[in-house]
Amino acid sequence: MPTLNEIKTNFNPNLKIGLSHERITSDGGLILYKESAHKIGYFQSLHNTLHIQDERHLPDHTYPSVVEQLVFQHLAGYHRDYAAKRLVDDPVFTQVTEKDYLASQPTVSRTYGAFTPENIDQMNDFLLQSSIDTHKRLDQHQLTIDVDSTYFQTYGNQENSAFNTHYKTTGFHPLMAFDCMTGMCLSAVNRPGEQYTSKGAEDMVSDIIDSYLNQLPHMDILVRGDSGFAIPSLYETCEDKEVSYVIRLKANAKLHAMAEEISPAPSFSSESEEPFL
Repeated sequence: MPTLNEIKTNFNPNLKIGLSHERITSDGGLILYKESAHKIGYFQSLHNTLHIQDERHLPDHTYPSVVEQLVFQHLAGYHRDYAAKRLVDDPVFTQVTEKDYLASQPTVSRTYGAFTPENIDQMNDFLLQSSIDTHKRLDQHQLTIDVDSTYFQTYGNQENSAFNTHYKTTGFHPLMAFDCMTGMCLSAVNRPGEQYTSKGAEDMVSDIIDSYLNQLPHMDILVRGDSGFAIPSLYETCEDKEVSYVIRLKANAKLHAMAEEISPAPSFSSESEEPFL
């Protein structure tokens, strides 16, 4: 017997959301993701932005539709390509992707292989515009760009992977930027493992700031980064765009000396004068 009122979805009026003890799936929450995405036109925007050259003859699954499928797979925790084989006719996944069956693992792999640098730029445009649209809907006037890098170890002879002296392994060292207010990814650029943390950061941040200010000119923007991004070119980019920035500096003797001049550390002559903790 249902314990909650059943709700019809907008993307599929024949589909109802409810809770019954005899009909439960652990992936049912994807229906709510799909409903939210449908209301804001999220995947329609993806299909309009992503244009992958497709030389296949009458394919069952377009490349953008496979990317949409992968979004739902990752949301549900199915991060491996071969998960598509197990989910091929899963009732929840076929409902949220609006397909009779999912793309197979080989099709998923071909989709990755079909991506070009131009398609990566299109995906970044899509991510950035999605974030801007979210700020418009929420009527938010503050943006904190959190720029950072991450690391992925690779195995075998992966193209463009390289040895990273910090991690002492071979891999990729992508550069990424996130919106701290919503948690949305603003941009991502893959780089070989030997690339320094801040390589290309000023260009990425500049593009993000320009895109936001072109559509939301009164947005209050702050750029945040750790000590790996303490480079003059990034400071100059932020100052030229007239946005604030907070970037950590690595501790060193000169900084300690300057800090001591501005705010000397307290000294205590006896144990009785020590502050109470």
